[in-house]
Amino acid sequence: PFEDAHGVLWDETNQLLWVIGGKQISAYRVSITAEGAVQVSEETDRRTELPTGGAHDLAPVYGDKDALWITTSSKVYRFQKSTKTFSTDYDGNGSLNRKAVKGVGNFPDGSIVYIYPDGELKAHTSKSMVFLRNVDGVLTKETLVSPTGHFYKVRVWSTDYQ
Repeated sequence: PFEDAHGVLWDETNQLLWVIGGKQISAYRVSITAEGAVQVSEETDRRTELPTGGAHDLAPVYGDKDALWITTSSKVYRFQKSTKTFSTDYDGNGSLNRKAVKGVGNFPDGSIVYIYPDGELKAHTSKSMVFLRNVDGVLTKETLVSPTGHFYKVRVWSTDYQ
């Protein structure tokens, strides 16, 4: 049982399934028994209270295997798995660290993409996403707008993960 589980992410390096929900993050070991049953056990020493509630999104920080992006109803954090600490001191925080971010991710070059609702179609979707493009170490904000689509999450997929 995990209250309001809202995001999961497999951590290949540590062989853990990270889970966020409500006001916490934790990690689980997943294995298969000799009989073929899936066995899941929480690593309770990794359970950590989030600084703010309404946990929503969980994503890898490409370029830092020890870090995760975490969004809540009011903030966007970088979480260090080894120290169980949260930070809002990261490149792009002036634009990104805001309420209601539904999805976030970064590219290996340091560019960041995120989405928050505009409320035009549904309360939780948007027709646009924000792209903080890394140009020579400077993040330049661009808003990408779809003329017909509405989106809920945004994901960066890269072979650089783990």
